[in-house]
Amino acid sequence: MEDSIRLAQDGKTLATRLSRHELLMDQLGYLREYEDKGITTLSPAPSELVTRMKGYRDTIITEEIVKIADRAKKKAELTASPSSKFNVLAKALLTAQDILEVEGKTLGDDSSAIELRLLMHRSKIEGYITEARKAEFKGNAKKAIDQYQEALFYIHNDDIDDDVQRELINNIESRLSALTGEAKPALAKPV
Repeated sequence: MEDSIRLAQDGKTLATRLSRHELLMDQLGYLREYEDKGITTLSPAPSELVTRMKGYRDTIITEEIVKIADRAKKKAELTASPSSKFNVLAKALLTAQDILEVEGKTLGDDSSAIELRLLMHRSKIEGYITEARKAEFKGNAKKAIDQYQEALFYIHNDDIDDDVQRELINNIESRLSALTGEAKPALAKPV
């Protein structure tokens, strides 16, 4: 039991930690039968240990997703392009999603997964803006306009409230205005 507790807390892999937690809960279940008959088996009592360890499976899952997110963020910081950053974050998010699905949870249940999604979102927009600025620098206004419009389309069709992104939207629209010579570009909002 002590080994199971130790490995559930400090095991190297998620599979080890989860299997040891499951084994521990099974062992405590057997000992609880003795406790129910008034036979002392360990201290603290198996029922108390079951109560303490019951929610620990969620803790193991959360800790694993935090590790995945932290590794992805560090790796993403070292990438050379926004698309590479997006790919690193997307791979980590898919791994987190797979883990959560096995547990019957969704990405919306986990703050680290939500943070990965937001970082992916930012890197995608950063990619459009970087390409637009590069095109502007090279004097290719048509491509710059296209990339700024891609960024706006992405922003208007994502699952983040546009009011939260208002400053970014205004900056992009200002760049479009400067490039097109219009007061404000006539962009269709999503239906």
